[in-house]
Amino acid sequence: MSDSAPLTTGHPGQVASATPPAPARSRRLSDRGLAVAFTSPALLLLLTMSVFPLLWALYLSFTDYSATRGGPPSSSGSRTTPPS
Repeated sequence: MSDSAPLTTGHPGQVASATPPAPARSRRLSDRGLAVAFTSPALLLLLTMSVFPLLWALYLSFTDYSATRGGPPSSSGSRTTPPS
């Protein structure tokens, strides 16, 4: 028994479509997006706090740096005696 009458809505003159409407795109973040949003600031801080000191130590290892002597650090390839 097939019913040939169109699908109707509660409003006269409107015919309901047989296919459901396309799902609306949600503006909310997915679970993965939320995880990235919450963990990225902490990861950036950890990387900054660990990578910067490593790079600074690498820079200082190639210089003749003294914390007690004034002036900028000089290259370790050109050792000069500090002025007295």
